[in-house]
Amino acid sequence: MLFGDMFYDPDFRDDIVHWATEQRKRHGTEVYVGDPGRLPLVESSIRQRLTNVATYDLTESCKVDNNGLTKGYVWKLL
Repeated sequence: MLFGDMFYDPDFRDDIVHWATEQRKRHGTEVYVGDPGRLPLVESSIRQRLTNVATYDLTESCKVDNNGLTKGYVWKLL
């Protein structure tokens, strides 16, 4: 399961993480998160349950659209 750029709101993030964790436990589903380092993800306790599997440089237009964030990350939920 892959979630891309969906952790921009703390309440929504928590709902997604709860649901995805249940899917992982019940079905063994692997869960990945793509995110450019938004605060609701990096400042959350969920960050301790993620391991980085890939890092990408954002294009110049993405950097502008994302308030100076420069990288995109793919994390695996442990």
